[in-house]
Amino acid sequence: MDDSQGKETRPASMEDQEISSSSSSFATTLAVPTIPTDITITILSKLPVKSLLRFRCVSRDWRAMIDSKQLIELQLHEVKRKKNLSFVVETTKELHFFDANDLLFHLRKEELWQGVPAPPQGSVQPETRLSVLSWCDGLCCLAANVSLITGGRCPIIYQIANPCTRSSVKLPASHLSKPTICQIVRDPVTGAYKLLVIEKHPDFSCEILTIGTDVSWRKLAGAYGSDQPLLQMAAVCGATHWIYRPNFYSTTVPAAKDSSALIVAFGVGDETFRTIPYPQRVLPDKNLDFVAEFRGSLCLLHFDVVDLKMEFWVLKDYANSVWSRHHSVRFELLRRTVDCCSMRAAYMGTTGDEKIVFMVRLMERPDEDDHEVYFFALYFWEELTISYCPDRRTFRLEKRRVAEDLKSELSLGIESLACVGHDATEVKTVHDFL
Repeated sequence: MDDSQGKETRPASMEDQEISSSSSSFATTLAVPTIPTDITITILSKLPVKSLLRFRCVSRDWRAMIDSKQLIELQLHEVKRKKNLSFVVETTKELHFFDANDLLFHLRKEELWQGVPAPPQGSVQPETRLSVLSWCDGLCCLAANVSLITGGRCPIIYQIANPCTRSSVKLPASHLSKPTICQIVRDPVTGAYKLLVIEKHPDFSCEILTIGTDVSWRKLAGAYGSDQPLLQMAAVCGATHWIYRPNFYSTTVPAAKDSSALIVAFGVGDETFRTIPYPQRVLPDKNLDFVAEFRGSLCLLHFDVVDLKMEFWVLKDYANSVWSRHHSVRFELLRRTVDCCSMRAAYMGTTGDEKIVFMVRLMERPDEDDHEVYFFALYFWEELTISYCPDRRTFRLEKRRVAEDLKSELSLGIESLACVGHDATEVKTVHDFL
């Protein structure tokens, strides 16, 4: 008989039971505790977009969490609090994202452009040139062969894209062929993004569309335009703002008859226009003045080229349009207006550390004695990106670009997960971001 069959099974001793119980308790102690979802979302919101796009491939649960409205909103809030400036340079065919020191990433604009219907066979069509017309929360508005100065062919196809996630959505065709304003705006109550388009031909016409919801454009009455392309608008109290100069247009708008400049407020939620008068006894500078957001209030930066100063005005009572001059500060750059053919300023945005960033473009005619470079229509451009800290009342030169660089457009950049709607093209595979 086999020895193993002759042996009796010995019951586990008390010592063996204690060892088994101790091992089970030790394993339980080593188990990783579950992190609450809210804390996980808070941690993830502080990570770069590139990392979050990689983490979407971990599991279905992680993908759903990263695509959730809660994380998208929190990540956008965190990135807007950043103190370091990030920029986007738009060339003819590419977008380059970089911070103060390094290039973050770049991509071709055609990667964001969804196909449009082909032209009729045999027709001659110019090469498609994609342009970014506006930015908002990391989203950009793309259009083909359209300029805010010269207009485009009708109908116009707009597409809203997020370059960081490589997602885009194509909007219905618009029949406003000469837009002077084409701005993505955000409703702070619902979080919905809308595209506002305004043209002047011969009177102001306006269309608006809620991105990802509407299937057709809605016409709005009472619109006001802008005499020059806007880099950014000031978003305050649920409205977006810009300066309207009636003298630039032959207008019959009652509110504009006795004014050299008005501030337009477009309510994003109720989709209505209203005007805010300039501060009393302030003579607007048509090239330099702009409105900005600062600590939740609407501000006006007014430049006095005679006294070489900048006046900082704050709209203390928004409902009743009551302005207060907060301070004035000397601005030495205004000395160059003597030698410049033109000097223009434009608002770019307000940073997380409450600095107002704006761009100043200077145009100078070359020396007439230099026959090799002098032509009547040839000018030398210089572009300065300047930040202003109202608390310290100091200006800082952030970036300087000269004529060779000005074949590209410069904007403030934000890396976000902002969603462009349910019909957006799917985010590319993770390998595209490695």
